[in-house]
Amino acid sequence: MKFKHTSSLFLLLLFCMNTYAQQWLQSPYLKTKADSNLGYNFYDIQRAFQFYETKMIEAKEEKTVKEKGTGEIEGSFPGKNLYKRWEWYNEQRVYPTGVFPAVEMVLKEYEQFKSKSRCHPVLQRATKRPTPIG
Repeated sequence: MKFKHTSSLFLLLLFCMNTYAQQWLQSPYLKTKADSNLGYNFYDIQRAFQFYETKMIEAKEEKTVKEKGTGEIEGSFPGKNLYKRWEWYNEQRVYPTGVFPAVEMVLKEYEQFKSKSRCHPVLQRATKRPTPIG
């Protein structure tokens, strides 16, 4: 019975905590916008991460001065590889202004393609199932 109360209390505390996986999306790094309707664009997030990265490297350099020979790779810290993958993927897909494309745009284009391909006889012949001969 005590285990149930302890585990439920732990779950309650876990869900009530305000934590972030990407620390560079918090207030000291990512500046809040006056017009919150627009949201953040790619370049805002990129700038925030660069600021976060400089702070992390500075903190790591201070730590390595105190502790010689840690053996870690220079300049690496938690979340850097994940961010760099995200940055590479999205940098090619954003508009020049940094605005992300609408997610539902891909679905609309796909539905439009499907509706056009039904009428085209060449595409219909290409998608028919093969029939066994013999």
